[in-house]
Amino acid sequence: MRQAITLVCLMTMFAVLGLIEPTLPISPPVMPAALAQKITTEPLYRFSSDKNQYALIPGVNGQLVGFNSGYGAGFANPVIIGHVPGGTHQLVSVSIYVATKRDDYGERYFYTNDFTEFELKTSGYGWKKVKGGFYVSGKQVPGTVPLYRLWLERTVVPSGQFYTPKPGEDGWYYTTNEQEKNQALAAGYKSPRILGYVFSSPQPPPQPGPKIVSTGPTLDPDADLLRRGCTRPGVGSYDCPTIGGYEACEIYLKNGKVKACTTSADKQAQAAMDKDLFSIGCSRLLGRPDEFICKTKKGLDLCETYHTKGRVKQCLEAK
Repeated sequence: MRQAITLVCLMTMFAVLGLIEPTLPISPPVMPAALAQKITTEPLYRFSSDKNQYALIPGVNGQLVGFNSGYGAGFANPVIIGHVPGGTHQLVSVSIYVATKRDDYGERYFYTNDFTEFELKTSGYGWKKVKGGFYVSGKQVPGTVPLYRLWLERTVVPSGQFYTPKPGEDGWYYTTNEQEKNQALAAGYKSPRILGYVFSSPQPPPQPGPKIVSTGPTLDPDADLLRRGCTRPGVGSYDCPTIGGYEACEIYLKNGKVKACTTSADKQAQAAMDKDLFSIGCSRLLGRPDEFICKTKKGLDLCETYHTKGRVKQCLEAK
C-alpha cells in the first residue's frame, strides 16, 4: 500500500513539472574574456641616427610620435617595421624593456624581452632605464613575423684602446625583414635574436574614417633636414646637397610634413649607379644610397670602382 502511494505521488510530481515553463532564458556559452578580446595594434616605427644607431617607438592612436623629452637627438627617418598590440591580449606574453646610453658612439637604444638581462644592463654599464617599452606576441601566430635584434661590437686594437672603423659599432639593429637581417649580418652584425613576434599589417584592418591627431611630441622634420645639410629656400621647402638628404625629404613630403624638396645632387647619376649595381647582384645596405652589399664578385668590383670615385662610402660582400 505504502509503495503504491509513493509511486502515485512521484508520477503526479513529474506530470506537474512537465507543465511548468522554464522562467530563466537559455544563455549561449560564455566565451572567456581573453579569447573574446580583439587585437588592436599600433605601428612600430624604427628610427635611425646620424651615427647608424637605431630606436623603436610604437605609435599612439595610429600616429607617429617622437622621443621622450631630452632624447632622440640625431634620430630621424622613421619606417614602420611592424604592428604591435596596443593593449593586453592572450597572445601578448612578452614585454619589451628599453634602455639608452650616450657616449662617443652617440645615443643608443637597447631592447630586450629578458628582464634579468635588462636589470644587468642597467646596473653598471652606463645604460639607463627609459619609458617606451611595448608588448609583442611570445609565439608566432598567423599574420606575425619575427622581430630580430642584432649586435655590432666594438673592435679592440693591439694598443688596447677601443676603436670603431665605421659609425655605429657597439650598437644594436632591429628588423622584421629577412633581407635586412641578412644584410646586417654581412655588414658585421652578429648574434641575431628573436625578441618576439609582431603583426605585419594593422589589426584590425583599417577602416575609412576621420584621422585621429596625436597630442604627443612629433618628429621635427625641419631639425632633421637641416642636420643633413639641407637649406630652406622657402617655408616648408628644402634644398638638400646629398641624395640621402633628398630622399629623407621626399619621405617627409609623402607624409605631408614638408611642401617641396629639391637637390643639387645628380639624381640621374644616382639612378644610373643603382641600376648598374642592382643588375649584377648588389643592393643598398639598409636603404642607404651610398652603401651597398653585393652577392657577386663582379658587383663588388664595380662597387669598389664607384668607391674609388667617391660615389660610394662602403662596399660589402654578402656572406
